[in-house]
Amino acid sequence: MCSSDLEQDTDALLLGDLETILVDRQYFMDDRYLTRLRFSIAHEIGHLILHSHKFTEIAHTSIDDWVSFIQLIPDDQYRWMELHANEFAGRLLVPRDYLEDQLESAIRFAEDRGFVSWDTSGDTARGYIANRIASAFEVSDQVIATRLLREQLWPPRK
Repeated sequence: MCSSDLEQDTDALLLGDLETILVDRQYFMDDRYLTRLRFSIAHEIGHLILHSHKFTEIAHTSIDDWVSFIQLIPDDQYRWMELHANEFAGRLLVPRDYLEDQLESAIRFAEDRGFVSWDTSGDTARGYIANRIASAFEVSDQVIATRLLREQLWPPRK
C-alpha cells in the first residue's frame, strides 16, 4: 500500500495489523529509489518475522499511532530492533554464498587491472568492490559494504 503521509525518513512502515506495509509513494514511483525501497521493505519484513510480539502490543493504524508507540520503546531496545531488522534485510537480500561468488569475481576484475593492496586500502577499496557488485543484488553499495564486514569477508584473504 502506498502512502504520501510517511515522514521523510521513513520509506516503509509495518502497521500493527502485521498485514500491511505502507510504502512512501514518492519513492515507489521513482526508479532511483528502487534499491533503497527493496531494503526498506525487507527491513519491515524483518520486523514482522523477528518482532511481531512487540508490534502486537498496539495495533497502530496511522503514522501518529506508530510514532507514539515507538516513543514508548526505550532507546536501547529500539536501536537493537532496528539493527536486528537491518541484519535480517541484509541477509535476505544478500545471501552469503552468492556474495562470496560476486566478491571473488570483483576481486579478480580489480587484480587483473593491477590492484592488490586489499589490506592497506581501507574503505576506498571496499567501496569500489561494493559498487562493482551491488547491482547483482539490486541493493545499494552501502548494503554490500556492510555485508562484507558482517560476514567477515573484508579485507579479502589471500
